[in-house]
Amino acid sequence: MGQFVKRRGFLRAWRAISLSVMRVLLALFVVAWVMSTDDAMALDSATYVLAARVHREDATLRVTERIELEVPIDQTTLRLWFYAKRLEHVPSGLNDINARWIYPGEIDRGRVRVDDLTVDGSPVHWTWHSAPPHGPLGADKAGAEITIPLGVGREGRHVRIDLKFELYLPERFGRLGNSRSQLSLAAPWYPLVLDRAGDLAPAASHHVSLRTSEPSDIYAHGRLFRNFADVRARGDYLPFVIAPTLHRLAVTASGCRMRFISSKMPYRPPPSHAPGEAGLVDLVRIDTVGRIRDALDEVCGTLNRLRLPSPRDFDVLEVPSRTELVGTAPGVVLVSDRLFEIFPIRQALAFHQSALRQVLFQHAVEPWSDRLEATRDRAWARELRARVLNAFYEAKHDGTVERPNDLIGFAGFHPAVDQLLYAPQIAFEEVYFSPGELSPFRDDPERARMPWAHGAKVLENARLLLSRREFSRFVMKARDTKESVRRALLQVAPRAKERLPIWLTYPLRPVNYRLGHAQSVRLKDGRYRHRVQVFRDGAYRPEPVDVKVTDADGNDIYGVWAGDTASGSAELFSDAPLEDAELDPYHKLSQSSELSPSHPRHDDASSHPWRPPLLQAFAFDVLLPDYRVQGFVDFGLRKRYNLEDGVGFRLGTDPASTGGSVRYEHGFGPKVHDNRRSGTISGSLGLSRLHSDFSDKAQGGWRGTVGLGASINTRRYLVDPRSGSSLATSVSLSGVGKDQGGFGLTVSSGIRGNLTFPLGLKNTVVIVGGVAGTLHPVLDADRQALGGRFLLRAFQTDELLGDARGFLVLEHRFTAISDLSWNLLHLAWLRELELAWFVGSGVLYGSANGETWSGAAEAGLGVRFLYEYGGIQPGVLAIDWAVPLTRQNDALVRDGQVVRRYSPISVYVSFDQYF
Repeated sequence: MGQFVKRRGFLRAWRAISLSVMRVLLALFVVAWVMSTDDAMALDSATYVLAARVHREDATLRVTERIELEVPIDQTTLRLWFYAKRLEHVPSGLNDINARWIYPGEIDRGRVRVDDLTVDGSPVHWTWHSAPPHGPLGADKAGAEITIPLGVGREGRHVRIDLKFELYLPERFGRLGNSRSQLSLAAPWYPLVLDRAGDLAPAASHHVSLRTSEPSDIYAHGRLFRNFADVRARGDYLPFVIAPTLHRLAVTASGCRMRFISSKMPYRPPPSHAPGEAGLVDLVRIDTVGRIRDALDEVCGTLNRLRLPSPRDFDVLEVPSRTELVGTAPGVVLVSDRLFEIFPIRQALAFHQSALRQVLFQHAVEPWSDRLEATRDRAWARELRARVLNAFYEAKHDGTVERPNDLIGFAGFHPAVDQLLYAPQIAFEEVYFSPGELSPFRDDPERARMPWAHGAKVLENARLLLSRREFSRFVMKARDTKESVRRALLQVAPRAKERLPIWLTYPLRPVNYRLGHAQSVRLKDGRYRHRVQVFRDGAYRPEPVDVKVTDADGNDIYGVWAGDTASGSAELFSDAPLEDAELDPYHKLSQSSELSPSHPRHDDASSHPWRPPLLQAFAFDVLLPDYRVQGFVDFGLRKRYNLEDGVGFRLGTDPASTGGSVRYEHGFGPKVHDNRRSGTISGSLGLSRLHSDFSDKAQGGWRGTVGLGASINTRRYLVDPRSGSSLATSVSLSGVGKDQGGFGLTVSSGIRGNLTFPLGLKNTVVIVGGVAGTLHPVLDADRQALGGRFLLRAFQTDELLGDARGFLVLEHRFTAISDLSWNLLHLAWLRELELAWFVGSGVLYGSANGETWSGAAEAGLGVRFLYEYGGIQPGVLAIDWAVPLTRQNDALVRDGQVVRRYSPISVYVSFDQYF
């Protein structure tokens, strides 16, 4: 009996061991089978149940979350994606230009703290995982993940995850953030489950109960709540917005209804039949709702004509965003609170209107498009369908969106507007440029973890790759409600199978195109064959390239280079020899500035026309008490995309002289950006009239000058630099003829430097100093002045003169008010108010009053109005008040008579900063 029991125990143990081994082998077989397939096994639909307590005053959420789902039998770990973890990092692309697009104040980091996490009721040891912030999938863009061990699997296992976490929303613009007491939760604010391929669980169910500690309005899932919201929905996640008050305005268009939700009361113009004063339209307020309604009318009308399914209700939610003009979230269209803050001309409005139509189309096609697409294809496929529908509308209504060149108009002479074309420093840049590429900040959660090209890029490459007939078929299939976009493309053109994965990863493949040799050969039939060489530098990114040839008769002929290899040629035919050739004439391709020694488009054309005269600098000063005005204008001429060579013209007047000069400039050194190199050398010729009333000697004359100069300037954002430095030196030889007879030569030279130190995002310290000297001055106007707009501002130009000077000025600037939206008759939008204080001192050697050495000191205040021309391009208006601290003489005295009294306060008005 004992032996039987022992034998039976041995058999049971053997059977258990055998079953365990078989289970392990089966699991290994399943893993091997899964790994051998192209698509990773997806998770079954997840259920999220959340209870959140919101403290709006300190922008903190305390959340309890339960996640339930079925996992594959071989899966031993689970990934939770915390998109909100990105808020803990300063964006890697932050600089003194775009910092104000992310933070309304100083840098404010978010916080995600997980207090408790259990799996099926048992505590587990979990770990955070994230990529370095500077990479394409860095933590500043994609957030972070938690990896949770699940232990040994069970067949058909149901998993329950319980966690508690706290989320602090920083003062920050974007889908997640806190701005002006509004909490935006328009991106995944709670953790979501990812499968092994990194995709979200499809068709997840969400049940969120959210309560606020302070009286607040809550928007969620098409409804407004007061203080407490309980919402159930299916999708990727549930977006919320919380504010002290939310306003909802409903309008209808082409059978569709739109609900516009905003934390500020939207402006509605009076009806046309309103009598008297009630019918007056506010000229500076924008009818945002009316313009959105117009776009909705265009979208729904197009969908009705094409007999495509469309939601009858559109929720449009206004969020404070400076990087996304428009976007989508589950069940809602997102628009920036700066939508349509742009000069109301057709060319400008067309960009905003087209971008808005695009996302309205995306929202409309989302329900049926997402059912047809694989999870990873949903975003770009939805965008491609919307792009097709938007193009259909524009073709039907003969509406075209002009290139950014058409935005500059009459203001094209201004340097800030010129910057718009050649090195944009502009919010919502993707609206005007490169619509198929990624935003550097990637607030859209569908782009945060997948840095793929937009659907517009895929569509454009398909247009160039396919024949006209194939492309027409593909476009028709892309509008089909029964076919996925990927399948439609491969059915029409199977050769695109290898291209599509490359098209989608274009943002990670920087390239630069170069135009090679272009020649014409006359054929026997009298026509000409034009062969144009094309080179692609950089990553492997085969893509078709548009080629334009202009012949001697002025005809434009277009062709396409297939782009299969790193170099090749395109052949085009016309009736006249070749005159010019150009790659990518419509600027559809993105090219990397890092791969081009000059502007990336400079090597795309065989010729470069001269640009209109460009206003390099402009200033005028009001000198009290006699109200004398002095100032200058400086124009430059350059060829298109040329960073090396230019011609400059300067006209100006000051108490010493009135005249002008012409100069040649040559840029050298590394690029600061695509519109300027860091170094410049120049040569100039000038002629000026020396004023007889400049100093105590009543004699004027004429002066001709030859000068040389060189400078280094690393400051990127000249409108309001927060970092960088500059150093400039010059030498000149002048011949001076006196009115009363006599001629002399004088030599002048000087050096001037600038150091700019950032103190956070809103404070800057600028130190400016220099030395200069003159040999053999003929008149006092040839001497070195210590006073003036770019020296010691408290003193007038004719007040402190000597054979040599040295000065040092310290200026502290701080942003007193930011994120303004003051509409100045649509000509400009005032955005920031910056205050400044400064002190300076200087010394003169061999002064005009006979002293060997003399000194001076000043103090002053300034105000800077930072604005945007037409709502597009930044500029600054600077006003300074300076007071002398060491003034020796209150007036200019000649022969015992007071010629001019010096003002106790100097006032300067300029359209640039003090450098």
